[in-house]
Amino acid sequence: MGTMFYGSARTPISMGDSTLLLLKTVASTKFRRKEGFMLSWTDSVETGRGRSSVWMHDECDLHFAFESTSRVALDRARLEAMSVEASSGHGVELTGASLASAPRMRTAMTAAQ
Repeated sequence: MGTMFYGSARTPISMGDSTLLLLKTVASTKFRRKEGFMLSWTDSVETGRGRSSVWMHDECDLHFAFESTSRVALDRARLEAMSVEASSGHGVELTGASLASAPRMRTAMTAAQ
């Protein structure tokens, strides 16, 4: 599981490395154009929070940390689908269709475990 750290609070949001790579690629493309998008997901059972969303924009503090040291292959079909979602009104929805498992927003308590 890779992690995207979001915002000045560096909130950790965990997801598979392949999904993290797709998100990084879509975000960097959108940000170069000064475009933002909504990123939403269903929280894992461990966090018990339901659904979460964050606004992704070119001035937000992001750090993409991949679990694997080797490069992940970029799935072009998934990249195109995520790019289309990012340009839609509802934004990118990380669901079973785009994830191997649900991402986790780790709280300070779960990060310490």
